[in-house]
Amino acid sequence: MQAWQVFCCVVCMRTNKLFAWMAAAAFCCLSCNGSRKQSDDIPGTKPDTVTVQGIFTYGDGYRAFRECGDDSTIYRVADPDTLLAGRAAEYRFFSGDRTSVYAELDAIKAPLSSEETDENGTYDRLLKVVRVLNVTAKNFKTECFPYDFWCVGNEPFWSIEISGGEHLIRLTDLGTESAHTYSYVDPVMEGDQYRYEVPAEGAAPPLLIVVTKEPCSDGMSDRQYDYRVNAKAGERELAGCAIGGTNLSDL
Repeated sequence: MQAWQVFCCVVCMRTNKLFAWMAAAAFCCLSCNGSRKQSDDIPGTKPDTVTVQGIFTYGDGYRAFRECGDDSTIYRVADPDTLLAGRAAEYRFFSGDRTSVYAELDAIKAPLSSEETDENGTYDRLLKVVRVLNVTAKNFKTECFPYDFWCVGNEPFWSIEISGGEHLIRLTDLGTESAHTYSYVDPVMEGDQYRYEVPAEGAAPPLLIVVTKEPCSDGMSDRQYDYRVNAKAGERELAGCAIGGTNLSDL
């Protein structure tokens, strides 16, 4: 090989190494910039949307959501387009009290801002409604939170939900066109009898509920119940049947 050919080979080798180094450096810079850009974009990225199932409870100035099976977190509901409230209103019979429905949603979970935190510390986190998948009336078939008893009566229709899982007792009475929600109280048990003495709360009268394990018929269907119930709401006396829930095993 002649001298000029050797010189050209050396130059080519060095040039190729230089180009390779420059290419590698450029690739690293692009990678770093890309990583930095991705990292910088994190605060502005759109939060993940998740599907949740639970109980939506609403009333004057109150919008709360609990996921099925989780009673430790109360979400404040952000529903600017009233997607959820509009559907839930179909199941609200009386104004002035809180109403609960079962709901399935696509939503975004987020921390509460200082403006969204109420002075009583009612809520733990924020739930932003993206899409409403399903809303139905809550009843004894709603397997979301364990309840003690679901009590029903006729002429006119009334119901009492006693829910240890949701920490509430709720009376719906078509006879007086009213509904009242109370804080849950543990029963006093004597043999096959469960006695709930619920104090008055606000406009809600004191409520006494006595559930006894004995066969019961609602008088309007062929269904037979395992429990009989007698209740007194203020001066109004109620009699009917009750369905035992899964929370009974914890009493």
